[in-house]
Amino acid sequence: MDQEKVTKILQSYRLKKRRIAQLQFELEHPSQITASELLRTIALGSSEFSIVHSSGSASDKTVDIVANYDEITDRLNLETLEQIKRELRVLMNETEKLELYVSLLDTNYERVIRLRDFEGKSWGDMETELDATERRLRDLRKAAIAELSEMYGFVDALKDKNNEEIK
Repeated sequence: MDQEKVTKILQSYRLKKRRIAQLQFELEHPSQITASELLRTIALGSSEFSIVHSSGSASDKTVDIVANYDEITDRLNLETLEQIKRELRVLMNETEKLELYVSLLDTNYERVIRLRDFEGKSWGDMETELDATERRLRDLRKAAIAELSEMYGFVDALKDKNNEEIK
């Protein structure tokens, strides 16, 4: 994998961690669509759909919807939870992989990546904390990104080789 892609992965780390927290919250506290919300959505979404005839009785369409609303809302709520779970798995796999690869780096590289990309520290704060010049820290980060690129590339090459053998 090229170094530009690794840089983008590092830059998106904090956003992914925030999204993971949001999705975990949604799984623990799922918002459920209710029958009244479903009916309101259907009624507002179609100008030709009328909940009540002029005679004051419910239309046949409304009766059918009300009869099936439990099934529909359950399906919609389940689909939403499944979508949240899929997205959560993807984000967690990506961040856990990055965290593992960073932990395999030389200690100096790891510290620079953790401070800059995981914690979002400024170069100035890092200069003070690590007692190093910004130039030195940038060089360490660049070298760390090169090593991360090799790690990602190694796994990508294995996947490519496996795909070739299957064909």
